[in-house]
Amino acid sequence: MRFIDDVIQTDAVLNPGNSGGALADHRGEVVGVNTAVAGIGLGLAVPINDATRAIIGALMTDGGVKRGYIGIAAQPRPLPRPARHQYGGEGCLEVLEVVAGAPAELAGIRSGDLDRAGRRD
Repeated sequence: MRFIDDVIQTDAVLNPGNSGGALADHRGEVVGVNTAVAGIGLGLAVPINDATRAIIGALMTDGGVKRGYIGIAAQPRPLPRPARHQYGGEGCLEVLEVVAGAPAELAGIRSGDLDRAGRRD
């Protein structure tokens, strides 16, 4: 089973090609942006919040959204045993590659570094 955080589950009919449409409540207020078909008769929408309002505003005024870029390739891996006791949890991300000149390299991130930031176990 896979859990997806911060989405609205809906029985509104979503078909390929109509992602990005408004999901409205019974008062006609937009509460989400239809995003994905999750199964027969099951759709997912991103809720309207400060982040989605900013994205919608940028799309309307600039025609696009500037995406964040750190410049690494990483993969999940088990946290080494000594670090499990020190940091708690079992998993982390291992940096496999750092792009030359990218923000990650400028911040001192190196291949082989491990990171637990933002992990939910």
